[in-house]
Amino acid sequence: MARTETPTVTVGGLVYRLPHLDLFRPLTTPERDRLKASVAEHGVLHAVVTYDSHTFGKRCVIDGANRLMICHELEKFAPVKHRGELTDDTARELAVASNVDRRHLSVKLQMEVRAERVERVKEAKRAGASLRQIAQAEGVSHVQIRRDLGGEGVTPVTPEPAPEPTDPLTAARTSLDRLRAALDALTGSDLAPHLLRLIRRHEVEPAGLVAKLEAVLADLEAERVCGFEV
Repeated sequence: MARTETPTVTVGGLVYRLPHLDLFRPLTTPERDRLKASVAEHGVLHAVVTYDSHTFGKRCVIDGANRLMICHELEKFAPVKHRGELTDDTARELAVASNVDRRHLSVKLQMEVRAERVERVKEAKRAGASLRQIAQAEGVSHVQIRRDLGGEGVTPVTPEPAPEPTDPLTAARTSLDRLRAALDALTGSDLAPHLLRLIRRHEVEPAGLVAKLEAVLADLEAERVCGFEV
């Protein structure tokens, strides 16, 4: 049963629960104003991530609470990526991982998260893991792993390129991830206004450009496992 004291926000007629707001400091007024202006002009560019909790109820937010609250104010649509049922501990870890490099994560929590990662990195290095293996396990770049180690036991290496997937569906997902990263970089550059204008010329919403492709690939993967519709 959901806790009645859990903060909620309603967008598009759906109620979203916000059990992890305590992880992050509130946005400053300038930060919120910038986000609100962006949502008003471009829509929500990054999907809100949700899950179902046995403690708090359905549609609990992992990432995107501020976007949802602004969408509620502006009566805007918000794309959502639902992760299904998760434990609250897992959701909390995902929330921290999604937000650790953002300014609205508290400085104290940033320091705690980094300190925990540094200890894991040093332990993995002492156990004989390569920089590439540690970086993959931690989900950060090998450059960040070098910083975490602070030169401890590090010898110059040329990073090995990741092997290209042979399965066409996996390859498509990899390409989609690269496209998403490229679009993120473009929307943060001085080309952003021109990119958005050209996207709209083709009658595609920026937020839906990758989300629709992602939904198609997810359906294809599900049907491959469960059986294709005839």
